[in-house]
Amino acid sequence: MAALIDGYSGLLWAVASRYLPDEEDVKECVNETFSEFYLHREHFDPKKGSLKGYLAVICQRCATRRGRENRRWEEAPASAGPERPEPLENWEQREELNAALASLDPVDEQIIRMKYYGGMTAREIAASLGLSDETVYKRQQRSLTKMKKFLIASLILALLGVLAACAYVVLRYFGFVPGYGVNTNEAAPFSILEETVATQNGLCQIELEKALLSGGNLELLLSVHRTEESWNPGSGVWYDSYATHQALLAGDKPCQLTFHSSYLEEASDPQVSQTPMTREEIEALMAGGESPPRTEAPDEIMLQLTYALPEEQAEEDLVLTLYGQKLAFRLIPALEDTLEDRFWALGDLGGLLAEPRLEDGNLLVELYDLKTGEFDLSLREVAAVAEDGTVRTGQPVPSASGSMPYDTLDFGPAQPGTYTLRVPYVGLTAEITQDLSIPLPPLDGPFPEKSSPVPGGKAALAAWTERPPGSSVPVMPVNPGEQAHYLRLDLQPDRKDLIPTSLSLELVRADGEPLTMSAAAIFDRLPDGSRAFWGLRLSWPEDITPEELTLQSGPCGSSVSYRWAHPFAIPITVSE
Repeated sequence: MAALIDGYSGLLWAVASRYLPDEEDVKECVNETFSEFYLHREHFDPKKGSLKGYLAVICQRCATRRGRENRRWEEAPASAGPERPEPLENWEQREELNAALASLDPVDEQIIRMKYYGGMTAREIAASLGLSDETVYKRQQRSLTKMKKFLIASLILALLGVLAACAYVVLRYFGFVPGYGVNTNEAAPFSILEETVATQNGLCQIELEKALLSGGNLELLLSVHRTEESWNPGSGVWYDSYATHQALLAGDKPCQLTFHSSYLEEASDPQVSQTPMTREEIEALMAGGESPPRTEAPDEIMLQLTYALPEEQAEEDLVLTLYGQKLAFRLIPALEDTLEDRFWALGDLGGLLAEPRLEDGNLLVELYDLKTGEFDLSLREVAAVAEDGTVRTGQPVPSASGSMPYDTLDFGPAQPGTYTLRVPYVGLTAEITQDLSIPLPPLDGPFPEKSSPVPGGKAALAAWTERPPGSSVPVMPVNPGEQAHYLRLDLQPDRKDLIPTSLSLELVRADGEPLTMSAAAIFDRLPDGSRAFWGLRLSWPEDITPEELTLQSGPCGSSVSYRWAHPFAIPITVSE
């Protein structure tokens, strides 16, 4: 195992980085790959393929599962319904608008966006930024005056119309189904489970708790309780083999499984998978120490399965076969609520809807992504501030993914009353859907001055370096027959409130020939302790020069992520 870790960590890091933008997730995925291989090493057959390929497949599956657990459900395809009103349709005017906003002091720009995009009052803005009401009002008026230097009078009126219309657009076009999500496509209503169904035999008990059909994707949420302790179908622990023991029929037509995941319903239960090793444990293992003990498998887990299901098949009888047991169910159209009288806040790049409740004396809040464009939102820090100033920090409740259920946070013991949810910043991630191709320069330069557009900004090659930035980023070993280099990239956002945190691209040969190596994202530390995207670690065979390689967006998924320095303040009220 020490030899495997020493020889293949770089490869697995590169594979995992293609699917996971977060460095901690990549590290845990690499650790889990080695653990899974060790626990089930008897299944490796060198006659069927190389060890390198075997490990890469394990890592790819792990990274795909973990990545999809971290991602929001993709928005349903745009409908062909009536177009939404757009007070400011001219793109050149939008460029002028962005220039006018960028001319402001960062705090003033934030006030304008919170006022007109978020629909917040001066008092709410003041409380969020720690300013007085009078200061907020004066800075708002001063900012509008300054913006007139960049915009003609008619355009400043159009600006205010666009910003004020954001709240109307959300209330008018978003439909909300509690417990399921926010529908942004009025022409494609949600369909949900008519009623829960359950089945059991001597091995396990299965209950289909939720089903949601939207945009051609049917997502199922099931609980599985093992009643026979010795039951262990297939290979590995019992809950890992469900993907090869399931099938869904719509009428008499089979449906394609596109995603599957498992998680524990209770956070206090043992972990589903092997506990990831720390760097110290890895070093101890490489020095001849013992591997960490394996955790005990739970007897009950939650499963999430997603199938491709055309809308025309939504009214047919559906039958799910899982572990040899059949569950027949039907879907019905969901009754969608508007966002009026609910708790939400909106910025120009997206927003959040909060659904609070008291459960067993604890304040729980479900948070839903109000997606208004190409970015998906993710959260890192959320606090609930009571009227007496008491601050409670939210802890995530385990779930299969960010879709159903959505992000749920537990703020601990609380009383009925009014609270303010404070989100200091959010993460933004957008898929790179356009064809992006960046040829690599020679190791001795020169570097091209051309930059390539990505969602929210542009990217350009900067320099080759011998090592990553700072001492906190380890220099990863080079496998025999390969070469590895660090490539500094400049990822420049279009606006000041975005900090680049990740860029995922594929490394390919320009001539189209297969390339087994890949790219791993490298991050730098900012003064406040947060991370920013720095560049990539690239590795490829020794007999290939950089000029033969290209960075490009690929079918496996390429994306760009930012930290959006936009605070949200959402007042909520909870009762018994």
